[in-house]
Amino acid sequence: MTNDEFIAIRAMLREEINAAVYASEQRMGDAIKASEQRMGNTIGDAIKASEQRMGNTIGDAIKASEQRMGNTIGDAIASNARANDSTSLKP
Repeated sequence: MTNDEFIAIRAMLREEINAAVYASEQRMGDAIKASEQRMGNTIGDAIKASEQRMGNTIGDAIKASEQRMGNTIGDAIASNARANDSTSLKP
Protein backbone atom coordinates (compact mmCIF):
# COMPACT_ATOMS: atom_id res chain seq x y z
CA MET A 1 0.00 0.00 0.00
CA THR A 2 1.40 3.35 -0.98
CA ASN A 3 1.33 6.44 1.18
CA ASP A 4 -1.29 8.05 -1.07
CA GLU A 5 -3.56 5.00 -0.73
CA PHE A 6 -3.11 5.04 3.02
CA ILE A 7 -4.05 8.75 3.18
CA ALA A 8 -7.11 8.11 0.99
CA ILE A 9 -8.26 5.21 3.19
CA ARG A 10 -7.81 7.33 6.34
CA ALA A 11 -9.84 10.15 4.78
CA MET A 12 -12.64 7.74 3.80
CA LEU A 13 -12.62 6.17 7.27
CA ARG A 14 -12.72 9.63 8.92
CA GLU A 15 -15.69 10.60 6.73
CA GLU A 16 -17.55 7.38 7.61
CA ILE A 17 -16.91 7.92 11.33
CA ASN A 18 -18.00 11.55 11.14
CA ALA A 19 -21.18 10.57 9.28
CA ALA A 20 -21.97 7.89 11.88
CA VAL A 21 -21.35 10.30 14.77
CA TYR A 22 -23.51 12.98 13.13
CA ALA A 23 -26.37 10.51 12.56
CA SER A 24 -26.10 9.33 16.16
CA GLU A 25 -26.17 12.93 17.42
CA GLN A 26 -29.26 13.61 15.29
CA ARG A 27 -31.07 10.56 16.69
CA MET A 28 -30.15 11.52 20.25
CA GLY A 29 -31.28 15.09 19.66
CA ASP A 30 -34.61 13.90 18.27
CA ALA A 31 -35.09 11.57 21.24
CA ILE A 32 -34.28 14.36 23.71
CA LYS A 33 -36.68 16.77 21.99
CA ALA A 34 -39.47 14.17 22.07
CA SER A 35 -38.77 13.46 25.75
CA GLU A 36 -38.77 17.17 26.59
CA GLN A 37 -42.06 17.56 24.74
CA ARG A 38 -43.66 14.71 26.66
CA MET A 39 -42.35 16.02 29.98
CA GLY A 40 -43.47 19.55 29.14
CA ASN A 41 -46.96 18.33 28.35
CA THR A 42 -47.12 16.23 31.51
CA ILE A 43 -45.83 19.02 33.73
CA GLY A 44 -48.03 21.58 32.01
CA ASP A 45 -51.09 19.38 32.43
CA ALA A 46 -50.30 18.82 36.11
CA ILE A 47 -49.89 22.56 36.70
CA LYS A 48 -53.16 23.34 34.93
CA ALA A 49 -55.00 20.68 36.93
CA SER A 50 -53.51 21.97 40.18
CA GLU A 51 -54.46 25.55 39.33
CA GLN A 52 -57.97 24.38 38.49
CA ARG A 53 -58.31 22.53 41.79
CA MET A 54 -56.93 25.49 43.74
CA GLY A 55 -59.22 27.88 41.90
CA ASN A 56 -62.22 25.72 42.64
CA THR A 57 -61.24 25.30 46.28
CA ILE A 58 -60.55 28.99 46.79
CA GLY A 59 -63.67 29.95 44.86
CA ASP A 60 -65.79 27.56 46.91
CA ALA A 61 -64.29 28.87 50.15
CA ILE A 62 -64.99 32.48 49.15
CA LYS A 63 -68.58 31.66 48.18
CA ALA A 64 -69.15 29.80 51.46
CA SER A 65 -67.62 32.67 53.44
CA GLU A 66 -69.75 35.24 51.59
CA GLN A 67 -72.82 33.10 52.25
CA ARG A 68 -72.03 32.87 55.95
CA MET A 69 -71.33 36.60 56.15
CA GLY A 70 -74.54 37.36 54.26
CA ASN A 71 -76.52 35.13 56.59
CA THR A 72 -74.92 36.65 59.67
CA ILE A 73 -75.45 40.21 58.47
CA GLY A 74 -78.98 39.38 57.37
CA ASP A 75 -79.72 37.79 60.74
CA ALA A 76 -78.30 40.80 62.57
CA ILE A 77 -80.38 43.21 60.48
CA ALA A 78 -83.53 41.15 61.01
CA SER A 79 -82.85 40.91 64.73
CA ASN A 80 -82.25 44.65 64.94
CA ALA A 81 -85.43 45.33 62.99
CA ARG A 82 -87.42 43.08 65.35
CA ALA A 83 -85.89 44.85 68.35
CA ASN A 84 -86.76 48.24 66.89
CA ASP A 85 -90.29 47.09 66.12
CA SER A 86 -90.80 45.81 69.62
CA THR A 87 -89.53 49.02 71.21
CA SER A 88 -91.56 51.24 68.89
CA LEU A 89 -94.76 49.46 69.88
CA LYS A 90 -94.27 50.28 73.57
CA PRO A 91 -96.24 53.36 74.78
